[in-house]
Amino acid sequence: MHRKLTASLSAFIFSLILAFLAFSVSQAVTDIHNQSLGIRGEYTRLSIPQMDNPSLERKQQQEKALIALQQYLAQEKIIFISATAEGEGSPSIITYDPQSTTWAQKVKPSQTYAIEGSYSQQLWEKKQKNPYLPPSISTINGVITPDASLQGEPYQFIHGLDGKLPPVGQAVISTQDPEKIQHIQELLTQATLHPQPLPRMTWKNVLIMHKEIDFTLLASLLSIVVCVMALNGVLEELIPEFVIHTYSGGTAFSIACKYSRHQFPAVIISCGAGTAFFLLINCVLQFAHINQFLLGLLLLSGLVSSIIVELMLFLIVFSQLHVAFAATRNK
Repeated sequence: MHRKLTASLSAFIFSLILAFLAFSVSQAVTDIHNQSLGIRGEYTRLSIPQMDNPSLERKQQQEKALIALQQYLAQEKIIFISATAEGEGSPSIITYDPQSTTWAQKVKPSQTYAIEGSYSQQLWEKKQKNPYLPPSISTINGVITPDASLQGEPYQFIHGLDGKLPPVGQAVISTQDPEKIQHIQELLTQATLHPQPLPRMTWKNVLIMHKEIDFTLLASLLSIVVCVMALNGVLEELIPEFVIHTYSGGTAFSIACKYSRHQFPAVIISCGAGTAFFLLINCVLQFAHINQFLLGLLLLSGLVSSIIVELMLFLIVFSQLHVAFAATRNK
């Protein structure tokens, strides 16, 4: 009984650790996706800091430069989306899509929409004054749902790019052409903004930012070592029983296959229980939004943990039988 319990417990713990790894990977993939702000294909990221208290002359200069930027984007058919960084002005998104190929195609220059599900939508529907609405905006044209990469953030409005609001925060433009990027940066500089290029997020950056991936990978490797040690000690007691099967023509390979196959139902149930327990923890603590991608990764992690535990059982029995046979021959 304790042998089955050891195998089941090993499978449960290992599947739980792999479920945390799957969650960490899903969060990292989401971050990589979210950096594009909904733009597909080629894009470049810019950081645009907020300008402090511009004078009237600078505001006029800024308005002219932003209108020139809008015209250039229309001419070159470049999509522009910027999301205000936390603590930098109105919690808004500024967008311009001359190609009408993104979620922002409905938003035209000088238009403003409340974001669906936001506090501003509630105020707009109740026709109440909104403290988040910039003074230069007088009309809200409706409600719009942004890309999934922008949902869940504390944004209140989406504005069509014009001369009224400077695009501060993180900006994404749908080109990697150095000349076009340089010209856009020059126009933003003329608008008294100082854009700086941001690197695209890679898996190397992800592993640096998401320490939980490194931790769960290390925990997975350590758990394999611990499981092997625990199972090795328990299965060692079965060697005399296994050796008996050799009298009827059994080999180390066939006996190991038969044993791991016999343990498979308990292993698959335990791995499923570990994955389900992770989902239960998530429901209680709500540290992740359950989506199809995460569910797919969790199912994959449960399958992988089952295969690894089964492989451990096979290799341990197989290696122990080889050692036992070698000792018998030496006698």
